[in-house]
Amino acid sequence: MTNNLDIAPSSDAALGAEARLKPNEMMAWARDGWSMKLVFIDQVPAEFTGLKCGCICYGCGQQVAAVNAGAKSFVRTPHFRHRERVLGLTCSLALAKELIAGQLAGLAGIKLELPARPVEVSVRGLSGKEYSSKEVFPSEQVRVSAVQLTTHTQALVTLEDGRQVLVTLDGNFNSQERGIPSIVVRTDDPAIARMSLEELRKRITVLIGAGTWEGPLFDQSFTDARRAQLELKAIEALDLIPEEAVAEIGRSPEPETLLHWTAKELLKEIPRIAVPCIRLPFLASYAKRGVTQRDCEVPGTTLHLSDIRLEARLGQTRPDVQASATGNPHNIWDGPLAIEIAVSNKVSPERALRIAAEKVASLEIDLSRIERVISRTVLKQVLTEDSPQKHWVFHPGEAKLAEAVSSKLRDAPDLGKDFEVMVFDTAEMKSGPFTLMFSRPTNANELAAKLEAPFIVLYPFLYGRLQGRGKYSEVYPLAKADVQKTIMEMADRKLPSADVINNPTFASILWRLYAIRREDKEGSALPTAGAILEEILKDEGLGAMEGFHHLFLMAERVYQPKFQGYPGAEEVVKDWRTRVHAGFRDPDSLFYADYQYNEALELLLPEMAKRLQWRPRETMYARMRKALANQSLPFLQKDMEKAKLATKFIGQGSRKSSTNHYMVAAGDYANTGSYKATDVVFISAEGARPGRLPPNMDEIKLAIAAGATLVTDGLVDRERPYNEGERAVAQFLRQNGYLDLKNKGRWTPRRNPMQRSFTEC
Repeated sequence: MTNNLDIAPSSDAALGAEARLKPNEMMAWARDGWSMKLVFIDQVPAEFTGLKCGCICYGCGQQVAAVNAGAKSFVRTPHFRHRERVLGLTCSLALAKELIAGQLAGLAGIKLELPARPVEVSVRGLSGKEYSSKEVFPSEQVRVSAVQLTTHTQALVTLEDGRQVLVTLDGNFNSQERGIPSIVVRTDDPAIARMSLEELRKRITVLIGAGTWEGPLFDQSFTDARRAQLELKAIEALDLIPEEAVAEIGRSPEPETLLHWTAKELLKEIPRIAVPCIRLPFLASYAKRGVTQRDCEVPGTTLHLSDIRLEARLGQTRPDVQASATGNPHNIWDGPLAIEIAVSNKVSPERALRIAAEKVASLEIDLSRIERVISRTVLKQVLTEDSPQKHWVFHPGEAKLAEAVSSKLRDAPDLGKDFEVMVFDTAEMKSGPFTLMFSRPTNANELAAKLEAPFIVLYPFLYGRLQGRGKYSEVYPLAKADVQKTIMEMADRKLPSADVINNPTFASILWRLYAIRREDKEGSALPTAGAILEEILKDEGLGAMEGFHHLFLMAERVYQPKFQGYPGAEEVVKDWRTRVHAGFRDPDSLFYADYQYNEALELLLPEMAKRLQWRPRETMYARMRKALANQSLPFLQKDMEKAKLATKFIGQGSRKSSTNHYMVAAGDYANTGSYKATDVVFISAEGARPGRLPPNMDEIKLAIAAGATLVTDGLVDRERPYNEGERAVAQFLRQNGYLDLKNKGRWTPRRNPMQRSFTEC
């Protein structure tokens, strides 16, 4: 019996009955046992029905019977059935795949519907965010011009328009073929195994239309263009490195590095920048000589930049950007400009002085507090529009402005010796533009009073409270020299040196103390005490000023300000005072007392002199840490953690023991004989060593009687064989009703259930 797939079936009737049969019993194809070719059930003559057909299953190779072969009428649809029952669909699925594979070669000349193709392009930003785009290419009708079988289950199909697509059966897609657009066809439908040849030819076109795309698009330029768009979106969000930046900052820089690089590049790209005003301090008394605030400043403007250079050397510095600037008025703004972009590292005072030495206008753009989630567009606005992030480090135009103000002041009528005014000395313009003019004091108190006025003028100018402050302009060194000269005349009176006066921390303290003292003075240039109170409380947690809060509280006691504009100030100050006092007793507190400026403040604020001599009592922990600083005791670090918690010490030991060293270091905090329930007592007991002394149980009894909290070694440490004394103390505490609830060495009195319910509710 000769059979092949090109022979049309003799009958296709009665296939509607197949729905009543199990799929694995409805295979319409089997192998001829002699030729091993597939044969359709309708090709089997009636005389070869049953096992006489000599056919085997394509999937498992088991002998099959031809059911109702050649029958003209039947109840059961003709099909091949396993001689022995086979469970599952394995054979049907294997046969279905083979039948569809046999149709690949016959695709030439037919019309196909290529499936719709979803396309997703994504770009991952530095932050991990995905920038993605989803598109769907619709299905399209095409005609096949040629077919080339690359494998038994894969065909390279050439379309009439010249495009090529690889059609491959599910499970046979080769990743090496990803250079060609590919359609993966699913053949996991057991119904295919009972289809006729004509049905198979129709079915393959349906399967291709429902297939899944793999590999590239026909036109790769679409994904390339879309990916480029997404990369631009990520670059705009400062979340991707532009290719031109890779050589300089790498592919995975910190966000701050990318922000810094982008700001520099934008200045080259724009190229213009909005700059703040140049401003000199304005005294209320200037108005009496016809000088206005407008006379003391040059308004900010937009400078146009040319000859832009990045990271070029300028004397001893290398600014981020250098350029030639032009702007109105030209005598102020035209000239070289250096720009520093501060993201994580601001311009230090030392560097600012080096910049000022070059006599080149220098602008700092402080991006350290700007939102990190920022776009190039917003960053461009910061650069091109007026913004608080910019200030002058140095500008030579201040000297020209100072000369104009000085000339107007000198042309005004003399208002008397008592009239204090800051004059810019134009005669010494080459070395510096101004000098502080006030009568020379004859004693320390007079100097303190006379120093206050110029200090209040200088401080906002020197320490950034004026926008466009020009901190290291030519004005700065002369102002400093003038104050220094005055103080040197009174050096025998132990006044603070110019270095202390110009120390930013000391200056900030003095500025705040003056504000608290002068709140009710008419015409004061200082902020109100209420504003200063708000500023001080904002410092909590920052660390820089927490050693000096006691000074502000002393000033509040002495000067009793009204704290105008601060509702509820009395309660706020009371709570603040409580926190600071508690900090002196708690070594882990944010607050502590720093006395390094007290002597200087005694001279400048004589009303506070007596209070400035006050010192809080040194804590036990501070005393022990100082006394044991150079000791190499084996368990010092562990035991100092216990001392940090404690207010008193109990212990006695032999001369060389750690316990004895601790007792000596604690001084009058050790073995006091007097305890309170609020005390936390550090107990130290000597370990197993020759000549050891037993724990001081008499002192421990007194602490127990007071209900104090007791601190010893935790369970792990006291169970070490050496720690005999610690175990003895623990046993004694348990016998006297104390519990170490967490085995951490924190002993508290045992409470009865009734007491517990009341104390914890």
